[in-house]
Formats: sequence, structure tokens, C-alpha cells
Amino acid sequence: MKWIFLSFFTLIVWVGIYLYTYLGFSEKVEVSISQSSPMALIYVRHLGAYHKINESLTKIEQSLEKKGLQCSKTFGEFLDNPDEVNEDRLTSHVGCLFLVSEDSPAAEKGGRLESLAKELGFEYESRLSQPVIKASFRGSPSIGPFKVYPKIDEMIQDLRRARSGPLMEIYEIKGDKVLTTYFQPIKD
Repeated sequence: MKWIFLSFFTLIVWVGIYLYTYLGFSEKVEVSISQSSPMALIYVRHLGAYHKINESLTKIEQSLEKKGLQCSKTFGEFLDNPDEVNEDRLTSHVGCLFLVSEDSPAAEKGGRLESLAKELGFEYESRLSQPVIKASFRGSPSIGPFKVYPKIDEMIQDLRRARSGPLMEIYEIKGDKVLTTYFQPIKD
């Protein structure tokens, strides 16, 4: 009996260490105040649990790819507070993000992106640069609410600023890791 308990305990410890490393709990969170870049968003409105947005993201990526447009950055913009709204009523915007600058192909395609979004039945929005608290994290996006959000909240309190919109998570695959950049718009 002692060996069974010891084996089970050892297995639990190894699984815990593996998940700690695999999910990225040991990864550092870099937080700063910044200006977001102008961006163009093609997205759908998602209703339901935030951890179930992957299907909507995949649908948009595949639809755009069929039209010859690569979606190198995807995003989730979370409009409701999960502590205040039932999981089945949470709303978010999920889709593809294109940075816009004068020398960016997305700037030239601005009209094309909008008409493509309408053709495919998606929403389109163009956003100007704005002040944000920016956080970067190389761990799994699923642990962002536990590891990154508290750091953003802490910076908001330290700077005595107020939010000016919902938090956006931008996902970018870098090799075998996902780099998640978090933008929390703040008031000047």
C-alpha cells in the first residue's frame, strides 16, 4: 500500500512540474505603458465562455486564407467581466488583426479588408493608436488571467489610471510557442 501511495504522489508531482513548465507559469511577464499601433480588425462576435473562442478564430483564419489573406495575428477582445456575467452570456470579439502603417500592405488594403469582411459575413473595424498598458507573455494564453491580468491591474492602480475599453489579447505563433500580447486601453 505504501508503494502505491508513493508512486501516485510521485506521479502527481511530475505531472505538476510538467504542466508548470509546459503552460509557462515560469515565464516572465513584461508590462509597460505604450501606444498601440493603428490596426484593422476582421472579427465575429462570440457569445459564450471565453475559453471556447478557438472555433471562431479557426473559422475566420480559414475563410481569409481561402481568399489569399494570411492571418498572422489573431485576437480576442473580452467585453464582459466573467465575475459579473454568466459564462453562457459572455461576449467577445475574435478574429484577425492587421497592423496599419503608411508602408504596411494592410494600409493599402484597408478598403479591400473591409469589403472582404463584408463578403465573408464578418465585422470590420479600423482603430487608431491609443494609450495602453501592454503586457507580453510567452506562456499559454489560458493562464493569462492568473498570471498577466493581476500585473496589468497592479500597474493601473500604481499609475492611478482608469480603463477606457475592454482588454484585448493578441496571439502570434513564434516557432513552437505562442506570444500573447495584452492591450488594456487606458485614459490619458
